[in-house]
Order: sequence, then structure tokens, then C-alpha cells
Amino acid sequence: MVSANNKSAGELKDEKKNRSGTNAHSIIGSNGHLTAVSSSTPAAGAGEDAEKDEAPKRVGKAYQAEIPELLHSSDEQLERCPERAQLVWAPNSSLYEHQLEEYLWLAKDKYGYNAEQALGMLFWHRHDLERATSDLANFTPLPDEWTTEDKVLFEQAFMFHGKTFTRIRQMLPDKSIAQLVKYYYLWKKTRQKNSLLDKHCKKHAAQLAAQSALGNGKNEDLMAIASSGSVFSKNNVGPSAFSASHGAQHPIIKRVENEVIALKRQVQANKAELSYLRTRVAASGGITDYRPSCAALRLNAKWSNDELLLAVQGVRQYGRDFKALAEIIGNKSENHVRSFFATYRKRYNLDQALREWEAQNSGVQQDPQPMETDISTSQRGSAGASTSSSSQRA
Repeated sequence: MVSANNKSAGELKDEKKNRSGTNAHSIIGSNGHLTAVSSSTPAAGAGEDAEKDEAPKRVGKAYQAEIPELLHSSDEQLERCPERAQLVWAPNSSLYEHQLEEYLWLAKDKYGYNAEQALGMLFWHRHDLERATSDLANFTPLPDEWTTEDKVLFEQAFMFHGKTFTRIRQMLPDKSIAQLVKYYYLWKKTRQKNSLLDKHCKKHAAQLAAQSALGNGKNEDLMAIASSGSVFSKNNVGPSAFSASHGAQHPIIKRVENEVIALKRQVQANKAELSYLRTRVAASGGITDYRPSCAALRLNAKWSNDELLLAVQGVRQYGRDFKALAEIIGNKSENHVRSFFATYRKRYNLDQALREWEAQNSGVQQDPQPMETDISTSQRGSAGASTSSSSQRA
């Protein structure tokens, strides 16, 4: 059994050679340096090709897309189109540039059209210049005017809200969103960031620099041109010493400008609020319903504290015009006011109030003359005279 299972040395060597050959073959194949195709690989590739050949080809009407018929522009239903904008202008090669310029100049100068309205009229008449020109006089263009207040208000609103045109429109209720957007792009191109003071300083600095250059160094003790381009005076630092740049502006001028800007903002905000309130009042039908009814007031001889104070102030304002005082108080007649003057003359120092009124109106201080209605004072004076005479007799 042992001799049968044991193999000879030669057989073992042959087996090792075969194993090493198979291992080398597999290693070379896995590294990819040599291609060794096994017998099973061609069979697998042939099977895949056969499956591809056996797959049916989709040919025929059942596999074709159904294309709808062509719809012409006249057959389209415009109400179903999501985009319903109206074309107002399209250029035409038959018109020359100088013809368009003459037409636009005529429409703007004579009839008050803007460029968009004039081109829209020309497009409406299918680029016929004669018909469009003759039809300009038949229409009145919608004015698109911006006053100085509107421009300042727009600038302030833009500083507050930016490009939020719905909020800007709250401060300019008479303008539409389209007008605001259109003016924004026009204003964006033409606005200047330099203030008026900066412009004058820059201009003045240039003039002084030119004068110093012509003086050939004679004014070196008076002027010194800084490297930034601004002009400074050594002896007297005045408005010419301000820098032309906005960032290097004098702090006092900068503070004053900021205060002016803040006040302008407050003014524009107040104007916007007043405009809104006027619009609201006009929409609600006016203020007639809120006015008190003018009922006939009953005359009352009794004086309240408020009426007494009002009468004293009235004497300082109107003097001895008792009729005007009665109209101001409302429920007192002229005789009531006269009796008030006689009764409370010393208590409220009405003589001094009369002197102030006479000084304001005539410029001469005079003692008030005794009044005819001053019954109590005249009676008191007569009573005092009688008592004095009786005492003398006694």
C-alpha cells in the first residue's frame, strides 16, 4: 500500500513542472502582458451576439411618433398663449435712419410725443411715415412729467427702499410701476455722485492752481498745492482748503450736509403722508360729514373758568372790541363782555392788558378812558365823593 501510494521522484518533478506552467499562464493572463483566450471565452461572446441578433427591431407604424399638423399663426388661439404682450415697435429695413430721426424730432418737438409713443404710432401704420405723421395730431400723448419734487422724492425713496418699486410707489402714488422703472434707468445714467460743494471746491482749486502756475513762484508763501490736488492757504484756511474728494470733506460741512439731507428726508416723508391722507379723504367723500353742525348757541350770563381765561386773552388780542370778543367766546353777548370787563377789571389786571394792546397797535401807551358801561366804578366813585363831602361838613 505504501509503495503504491508513493510516487517516484521523476513523476513528482513532472507534476511540479505542470503546476508551475499553469500558474505562470494564469499570472501572465491576469497581468495583461500576454492575452491567452480560454476555450470558454469565445463561446460566451458568440452567445451574446446571438442574443443581439435575436432581439426584434422596432420598425413600422406602431413604433413611430405621431406628429400633429402644423398650425399657422392665424389659426392659433391667442387666449391660450401664456405670453400675451403686445408688440409696439419692430424695425423695418425699408426705412432709413435719417427718416426715423426726422420723424422722431417732429413728433417730440411739435406734438409732445416721446420716442416710444412715436415709434408705436409708426408701427401701428405699418411703417408708413406719411400716414403716421398725419395721424400724430389726432391723439394727445399721455404726459410723463417729473417735477423737481417728484425727482427728489424718488431719490429719497430709493435711498430708503432700494429697488423695491412697490414701496417707492407708496411715496409716489401718482406714478405707476412702469413709470418708476423707466425713470430709474434714466436717472441711473445721469446721476452724479459729487455734491455741489465738491464741484465748486474742485473748480476753485483748479483756478488757484492756474494762478499760482502763472505767478512763477511768487505766491509760494500764500498757497501750497497738496498732492491730492486740493489747495490750502497757509495764512487763512477757508473754503478753498476743503478737499475736492467727498471722503476728505471738512467735518463741519459734512455734518451740515447730513443735517440738510435728514431734514429733506423728513420734508419728503411729511409730503408723502399728506398726499396719502388727501387721497384717503378724497376717496371717502371729503370732510363734510365730519364737520360739526352749526346749531344756535344759547346765551349764558354765567362765566366758567375757561371762558374767563379766553376773555382775558381776547382783551390782549382785540382790546376794547367787545363784539369780536363775544363772537370768540360764542355764548356771550356784547353786553355780557362789557359787564365782564367792568367786574373783573382789577382782578385780572385788564388795564395792563389794554396798555399792551395799545402799545402794539398804536405804539403809544395811554391810560384807558372811563367807559360808559362801567357803572359799578362810577357809582363807587360818586359814593366815595359823597362820603368825603359829608365828613368835611362834619
